Amino acid sequence: MNLRYSKKFAVALKKLSASDKAAALHALEWFEENPFAPQLRNHALTDSMAGKRALVVEHDLRIIFTERGNHRDVTLLDIGSHARVYRR
Repeated sequence: MNLRYSKKFAVALKKLSASDKAAALHALEWFEENPFAPQLRNHALTDSMAGKRALVVEHDLRIIFTERGNHRDVTLLDIGSHARVYRR
């Protein structure tokens, strides 16, 4: 898997608390091993976010990304609370 980080993702990751950042990095390790690990709840988004996918890091922490080639090329777009990343 080729993971790329958008500038928005990198900035948002830096702003997370130490515990949220650790949880996110742990989730990304799982994601690299198995993109569809059940605890990640990897799912496609709809409506204005169609074409993007999301991972659940913790109960209110999400990672938004795009993928190509059956998760061979992944671009991490954003990370944050449900309310922040799904803001319209």
